[in-house]
Order: sequence, then C-alpha cells, then structure tokens
Amino acid sequence: MTAWLFLLWFLLMPIVLLTPYSNCWYYAVKRLVFEGFVGKVIPIASKRWRGYHCVYQDIDGVVWEYTMKKIPRNLPWWNLIIYRGVERRYKGKI
Repeated sequence: MTAWLFLLWFLLMPIVLLTPYSNCWYYAVKRLVFEGFVGKVIPIASKRWRGYHCVYQDIDGVVWEYTMKKIPRNLPWWNLIIYRGVERRYKGKI
C-alpha cells in the first residue's frame, strides 16, 4: 500500500507544482524545501482517517497547516488526496 501511495504522490507532483491544488503533505514538504530545510514537518494523527495530517513548523516555532476552509465532518478521505485549500496557523495541539 505504501508503494502505491508513493507512486500516486509522485504522479501528482506536477499538478501540485503547477496549479493551486495541494494537500497537507505536499504543502509541508514544499515549505521545508523552499525555506532551506530550516523548519520541520510534523505528522499528527488524523481524526478523519487512520493516517496523518502533516503540519509545518517554521524556524520561529510557528506551526502552519494546509487545509480546507470549513471542512465538513462527513467528507470522505479520498477527497483529501489533492484539493484547493488555504494556508493558516495550526490551531490544534502538537
């Protein structure tokens, strides 16, 4: 299963780089790379599915996330593979 996810993420990379669509993992890794590997990517156990939600902590200790605005509780997990979201400060606990 993990190999298939890596293949899917690799195939979706051009879409993420060339369009405004992304997900939390792409967002966190992109910030890490573009800011010179000075922050860190923190995986947090998701409340929506059995996987993780990734957030980015910058050099100042501020935690950022990429998520949907007003995400509905009953949204299926496959809608979170790639979506048009917003960047905001993370409100949860790490």
